[in-house]
Amino acid sequence: MLADAPPPRPAAAAPPAMLIVGDARGFVHDSIPAAERALVRVGRRDGVRAVVLARASDLSAARLRAASAVVFVDTTGDPPLGAGGRLRLVRFVRRGGGLVVLHGSSNGFVRWPAWGRLIGARFVTHPPFGPGAVSVAGDVTTAGVPARFTVRDEFYAFDRNPARGGARIVAHLATGDRRPLAWRRAEGRGRVFHDALGHPDAAWVDGDPRLALVRAGLRWAAGVSRRPAGR
Repeated sequence: MLADAPPPRPAAAAPPAMLIVGDARGFVHDSIPAAERALVRVGRRDGVRAVVLARASDLSAARLRAASAVVFVDTTGDPPLGAGGRLRLVRFVRRGGGLVVLHGSSNGFVRWPAWGRLIGARFVTHPPFGPGAVSVAGDVTTAGVPARFTVRDEFYAFDRNPARGGARIVAHLATGDRRPLAWRRAEGRGRVFHDALGHPDAAWVDGDPRLALVRAGLRWAAGVSRRPAGR
């Protein structure tokens, strides 16, 4: 008589997903593919399953239920999300999800007035691409990032100071008007992290301080335990 077969082992729970959206409908940044690849690497190192979505409309209810964070990469113009998708995204954040907004995404969802309030501020303009010094505050979202670094990038100006809406500024232009460049804020039980840097491919290379800033912000927004900042 054959012995009873052992019961099947329960499937291991899938790691939390980080949904990455680079659906640009305005100016299309050449660095979007490099950014997406870098985010996948960062997620792998921090135990987060990175899923790159082709369209903003792919942010379905089922995908959001399995996600810890949504990352928008240079989603300029008006990516197709629709009223229902916008409501799902806001509910996702307010119920405890993470939202990470990178570079040109502050110039996205142009027909959605609440986008600026959700992320803290909207893009207005920027000077020509060139060098600039960035000053970084000590914060949970800047662990492993140098206190000051110089890079060539686009240094965005915004329609408001996000600090006036309760955001904590974690990086700003070190010279001139000291404009905010990166900040974090709470939205309900959720966490929103914004980083205006990241225009060139060089921003997404391992070892660049801009990528270190994104990694630390992602960990905070997604609720991932801090790991060593090694590459």
